[in-house]
Amino acid sequence: MMRDISGHFDGDLRVDDDARVMREVTIEGNVTVAAGMRVVIDGVVAGSLQVGRGADVTVNGRIVGEIHNDGGRVTGVGMHHDVQGPPAS
Repeated sequence: MMRDISGHFDGDLRVDDDARVMREVTIEGNVTVAAGMRVVIDGVVAGSLQVGRGADVTVNGRIVGEIHNDGGRVTGVGMHHDVQGPPAS
């Protein structure tokens, strides 16, 4: 079961469990998704997104900074955003 993350975050956020970042959420820092986690981002991340090995991240919201992929899977970001890092194996 996915945990819902809601509210406003003035700093960085580390996600260590399966979670959904709700639409009304704004994160003023960076988001790091731990290895192997499944996360859906519907909100806005003002910083960068770091995706751990084996993580599965769906971005329906907006990532203002860069997306760094350390061997996970990132979908839903559209063609306007480059994903940096190796493709998932």
